[in-house]
Amino acid sequence: DSFVDPYTSLVAKMSGVALRVLGEDASVQGSVLRSPRFAVTIYNGCNGLITSLIFISGVLAFPARLSAKVIGVIGGLVSIQIINMVRIIGLSERLRNTS
Repeated sequence: DSFVDPYTSLVAKMSGVALRVLGEDASVQGSVLRSPRFAVTIYNGCNGLITSLIFISGVLAFPARLSAKVIGVIGGLVSIQIINMVRIIGLSERLRNTS
């Protein structure tokens, strides 16, 4: 929990920043993303951490040069986080439009 909770809070903060850029009046408290019309709590399993660990394991197990593995891990982690943020923002927008 000493790593997972701060990581989940970081994911919530990044999603909050993205929502504010898109014009949503969003705030973040820990792993809870709020606006006047919705609230989303990001739990372990929804933060992209497990997906990232599985991805890293696969890349490291693949027979390739270390430099290729490093590039693959960095590019993959960035991609996973972008996709996860799009998912969280999409969920937030869906909740906003149904309330």
